[in-house]
Amino acid sequence: VLTNETDMAVIENVINQPDKVTISGKGDHYEVFAPDQRPNFVASADEARAIMSDLEADAKVRGRWFNSYPAGSAGTDSVPELTFVRGNAQLSGNGAGILVVTGTLNLSGNSSYKGLILILEGGNLTVTGGDSKIEGSVVIAKYNAMGNFSAPSVNISGGKVEFKANAERVNSALKTVNMRVLAVREN
Repeated sequence: VLTNETDMAVIENVINQPDKVTISGKGDHYEVFAPDQRPNFVASADEARAIMSDLEADAKVRGRWFNSYPAGSAGTDSVPELTFVRGNAQLSGNGAGILVVTGTLNLSGNSSYKGLILILEGGNLTVTGGDSKIEGSVVIAKYNAMGNFSAPSVNISGGKVEFKANAERVNSALKTVNMRVLAVREN
């Protein structure tokens, strides 16, 4: 989900880098949403701040709030987890559920994540090595304490990453949090 045309150009540039990024599942599970069809939490930076605040509060209550990625306890296929990282995170090992990172998410090892990854606030994704696999969905939104969205950063300087769109993984991840349905869209 992108918030403007400039961000689309940034992402398309990254996708077009040969042998570094694979996007699979473009068929029925990949689409570009019109501005009026985007999820509410990316309609504005205020909405993104609000959902991040709700997710952070939920993570604290559950004991799932961290200062770095919790290797070995980031959820599994059978027990997906909400994992909230305040600051930067190095994706290590495997995980499943919802991962919220407020700084930079770095992929540098042979890791995988299944579910929904929200890189909110800091809005930075870097790939510096290894062979990572993400199955589900990734949302990147960059903003400060006040004001609108600014351009996210996606930097691939080594390794490679495979993004596979999977709506079932996202739906499973969403069941791990106490959120109400605000809209449903069918194709």
